Amino acid sequence: MRQFFSSVAVGLLACLTLTEAQFARDISFSQSAHTIDAFDFAGITLTVTNAKIQNPFTEAQVSGSFQFKNEKAIEVDGFCDASDGSKYRIRFMPSQPGEYTYSVKYRQGNFERAHSGSFTARDAERRGIVRVDKNYPWHFVWQGTGEHYFWNGTTSYWLMGWDDDTIRNSIDRLHTKAKDLTRGKRSHLRRGPLPSHPRETTEEKSRRELPSWCRHANGRAKSRRGSRPVSNLQNAQALPNIL
Repeated sequence: MRQFFSSVAVGLLACLTLTEAQFARDISFSQSAHTIDAFDFAGITLTVTNAKIQNPFTEAQVSGSFQFKNEKAIEVDGFCDASDGSKYRIRFMPSQPGEYTYSVKYRQGNFERAHSGSFTARDAERRGIVRVDKNYPWHFVWQGTGEHYFWNGTTSYWLMGWDDDTIRNSIDRLHTKAKDLTRGKRSHLRRGPLPSHPRETTEEKSRRELPSWCRHANGRAKSRRGSRPVSNLQNAQALPNIL
């Protein structure tokens, strides 16, 4: 009986070792490029041809460590890019030109597989990412070039209520005006150059066509002759006298 259990244990161990060995041969690592621009992404792809996993997004982990020269290594998490667990990716953006080394590890339960490599980042004068200006902490600069960064944003009210062509045209128009951020919002307020509404009144149309600085502020103004609010139509008629 003891000899029987010993044989079973040896057989199970051999099967487990064979499975892990087969699994190890089925994982391959590929690098996106050996030379990239600084502030571009270096990508490492892990391909699993025989994925034996129920939920690849939670049951397997990919992690990496990237190092520039003798500086402190930066830890990065990878992610699953296929619902069947056949593809994993990890990306890293170098912030300065030079030689980088890395190591990537795939872990599933007690099984691990590691890979190491290197790549070179070249100076291509990319703007990079936005950082706080060290000389003027209340300003921002592009890390790659040192240029000053000027944030310019807007809110596109009712943008999501229009058809796709109107949305695309609105975004393209804002892009030509150097808008870095456009926030879509649905509101009852008519702010911005919106298309006319079929039931729009003459006063509403005049309000929509007013400049924003007088469309909202002057709409709440009071008449000098009494407490009756001044309409936007009266504001539009009074603009030539004000200017």
